Amino acid sequence: MRLFFMHVPLFLALFSGVYSNTNSPTDLPFLIAECLSENSSIIENTLMENPGILARFFKAHPSVFSDAQQDMIEHFSETVSQDLQKSTQRLFTNSPELWGHLQKNPITSGKRHIIAFLDPLCPHSMALFRDLLALSSNAKTPLALCPHWITQHHDINGQIIVRSLMAAHILGKLQAYLDIILNHVGPISTGLALTLAKQIGCDIKAFHSHMFNAHTDQYLTDARSYGNQLQFPSFPTMLYQKENLGEKALGQPFEMIEGRPDSLKSLSKLLFQ
Repeated sequence: MRLFFMHVPLFLALFSGVYSNTNSPTDLPFLIAECLSENSSIIENTLMENPGILARFFKAHPSVFSDAQQDMIEHFSETVSQDLQKSTQRLFTNSPELWGHLQKNPITSGKRHIIAFLDPLCPHSMALFRDLLALSSNAKTPLALCPHWITQHHDINGQIIVRSLMAAHILGKLQAYLDIILNHVGPISTGLALTLAKQIGCDIKAFHSHMFNAHTDQYLTDARSYGNQLQFPSFPTMLYQKENLGEKALGQPFEMIEGRPDSLKSLSKLLFQ
């Protein structure tokens, strides 16, 4: 929008004859400013008297509209993201215990916690989960990865995916199982999950037991509760703090990443810069 308003006063001034009465082109900005300050309705009046001005202007300068539109979209997205981070920070300030709950039971070991909110039916969430696992295993910068898979009550397919991921993790086969389902097209039933688990050498009875037990049920319930409290508009979304603050982390500012960075390298740069 800034680009648009940089051009319009000049264009309108030219049509209203301001430029024709000045001896020096360098005086034009000052004349425009003086004209608008003394008569703030000049733009409105000029447009009413010459309704075709904008149409001719945009026709002569087609990039102005597209640039203004892109600027508006970027400004809106940035504003929404800032508002979301502020509202999330207020939630943690009012409920400081929530941050601690979100960091419980990480699936990898590390001094810094990465809290990831994921949708099992979202390809970007699944790919981000794979990237986070890769970064978490880095010996120089180990991360404590805390995934929270958000599902709906009626989302049976999503729940089966989460249950099978948890079972694979407990049996030490998470990476191998994740590689299989990332390449799978279509819904995953309990029977298919067990078939895939057998392919990577899992004990089927143990796998099924870990999929359906009280611990897994509670995990799904807790993750759904976190999703209802935080109300993120989309997944994946990550929260983390740049430094390992330990117990001092409660109430401290955090970083937020919405969506999946386009590469493992860019994700690593965001997390460790």
